Amino acid sequence: MKSRRISKPSLAICWWSFQVALVLGMIAVVIWLSLIPKKPKFTIVDLYIPTLNTSTGNSSNYEGIIQNTSLILILQVSNPNKGIAVFYSDMNISLFHRGGDSIGKQAVPGFYQGHKSSLSCNVTTGADQKQLWRGDAGRVLDLRMRLEAAVRFKIIWWKTRHHRMDFEAFVVVDPRGKMQGQRNTRLIQKFIN
Repeated sequence: MKSRRISKPSLAICWWSFQVALVLGMIAVVIWLSLIPKKPKFTIVDLYIPTLNTSTGNSSNYEGIIQNTSLILILQVSNPNKGIAVFYSDMNISLFHRGGDSIGKQAVPGFYQGHKSSLSCNVTTGADQKQLWRGDAGRVLDLRMRLEAAVRFKIIWWKTRHHRMDFEAFVVVDPRGKMQGQRNTRLIQKFIN
């Protein structure tokens, strides 16, 4: 029985093909890992409930606001991705009172955000029920904010499918209607699809 020998040129070609395939595979993995988008970051910069502020001589940043059942929320939206832009569909912001009672909802129109950028959204929402604030003047309130959004990431010229995101944060409001404690409360992600 004769054994067949592989010639040196064909062995060199096989070895060279294997090396090229290995290098191309490693490059593809590195590119794939660098293009995985990070989720946007949402931060509550400030929250104010004018109707709870019964003090006189108010010199806040919210002058000229009629005492009503509105809530004023300043939300910072940050895109931490390098080279990846974000398209936001309408964002739904809901506020809940102690025990889960809904205070109000507001939709923020969709927008585009470039890579490595931050922007501020001023959101004013009205309370669903006027009597909701009765009895709350002079007390510390615990509120829960929920933000639901769907985003598409733009990587170079390609757009991903919609990714649904659900964030929430808990905020304490002092008796004057202002956000108490630490500013810049980050919303924590509950669900992503």
